[in-house]
Amino acid sequence: MMNAQEPIVGNWYRQHDDSRQFQVVVVDKSKNSIRIQYPDDGTEELTFESWRQLELHPADAPEE
Repeated sequence: MMNAQEPIVGNWYRQHDDSRQFQVVVVDKSKNSIRIQYPDDGTEELTFESWRQLELHPADAPEE
């Protein structure tokens, strides 16, 4: 399934397959990268291609 959600800095998303939530913190089209941050402060860098492969749903920010 192709993901049609655009990565928007500040927005939270939930991965359908494992329910992990994350926030988009950087979108850099010139470097073809999207940096995401998990509630535990772990980060990951994705390409736009890998982003489109995720099955995502909008999510609310986790409670602190």
